[in-house]
Amino acid sequence: PQGATISSPTSNPTLRDNSSIRQHDNSSIMATQDSLPITIEPISSNEAPPTNKSRLSVASKMYDINGDGELDDAEKMIKSMDKSGRGYLKNEEVYALMQDHIKTQQQLFRSNKIMAGLIAFVVLLALSNLGTSLAAAYLAKDTTTNESAELVDTNTREIISTQSASDSFQIKRNADNENPVRKLCTKDENGEFNCETDSYLQMSEEEGQSMIKKCKKEMTVTLTRTWHDGSETHTSICGPNMSGTFSNNRVSSTGNGITITPLAEGGYSLSGDELTRYEGDVCDTTFDCDGGLECKEDDEAISLCQSRCRKLRFGPSRLQPCLDECVLYSCQTVASDA
Repeated sequence: PQGATISSPTSNPTLRDNSSIRQHDNSSIMATQDSLPITIEPISSNEAPPTNKSRLSVASKMYDINGDGELDDAEKMIKSMDKSGRGYLKNEEVYALMQDHIKTQQQLFRSNKIMAGLIAFVVLLALSNLGTSLAAAYLAKDTTTNESAELVDTNTREIISTQSASDSFQIKRNADNENPVRKLCTKDENGEFNCETDSYLQMSEEEGQSMIKKCKKEMTVTLTRTWHDGSETHTSICGPNMSGTFSNNRVSSTGNGITITPLAEGGYSLSGDELTRYEGDVCDTTFDCDGGLECKEDDEAISLCQSRCRKLRFGPSRLQPCLDECVLYSCQTVASDA
């Protein structure tokens, strides 16, 4: 603007001197900066970044028991019971906590009792096994077997009596007739039935001798007869409280009327009322039945069996085999001639 005077630094000695001073200072500063060494240190990647422990709320800080700025599991559990977030627990909440603690202690106590009981039971079993082994070893020193496979005393060589539940021997009928079910007893001139026949119940030589030997020792022996329908009849012939006379080469008789006869061709035949079938009893042949009775199809039993097969709702592949098994015989009264 008009009237103003602009002076340059070169024209004004004072300004020029000040400018020179500033330039001198700046040069000195820059020279000083250039003369100082600069060291750049890299940041280690292994150093964890500082954690911010101030993120806990005011209520959470009240549950930070150890003051580490974080809540562990126990502190979190206590805080979770503070439903209202007031920063402390009421008596009701502490009471509930103590109830859970007492319940846990009771369960632990019961578990310890059960564990102690199981350990005692295992120890008892181990002692029982040990006792049984020692008893067996002790008895083994005093007993042995003879040439007949009988248990005898080692010192006296006397037979030691042993008793099983029962020894059972199978018997079967030896009949010359291939299908003797329909064979009838014949009447004699006096009108009496004559059922004499060569058919008899038999037992092999080996089984017969074994049976007689057991009866001599008063062991329990049972005769078993298996019938056509799978049913079985068991008849006791000797035992501790039963009488009888037994011989390998002569006729033997039991206390319940059964006769055991050795056969010339080998083996034994058996007969007696205890082995005879009576009216309504299952049979395989008329020879099994008492005098005046005939072994024939039991219509009532067959009808019941067939009804049962149909009620079981078997398919065709299973129904017919079931019906085929319903061929049942029993001893029945001989029909009189008209």
